[in-house]
Amino acid sequence: MIQKAKTCGLYHHQIMGCSYPKIAIVTVQDIIENGGRLNVPLSLEVLKSAQRKTHEENELVIFANAMNEAV
Repeated sequence: MIQKAKTCGLYHHQIMGCSYPKIAIVTVQDIIENGGRLNVPLSLEVLKSAQRKTHEENELVIFANAMNEAV
């Protein structure tokens, strides 16, 4: 199964300039015994583009949910 996954090729992350397997298999045994991990791309641009909610927006959502439950 692992050999079959390796035949699926690589994904090249242009921003990070790295290549990653398209399919990676890590077993629980490998995680426990060898500290195995999935090597997944993560870039600062993804984190920067995530939209933040302000404290006020969160309070409005909580208030609206409470009002709906009260009705």
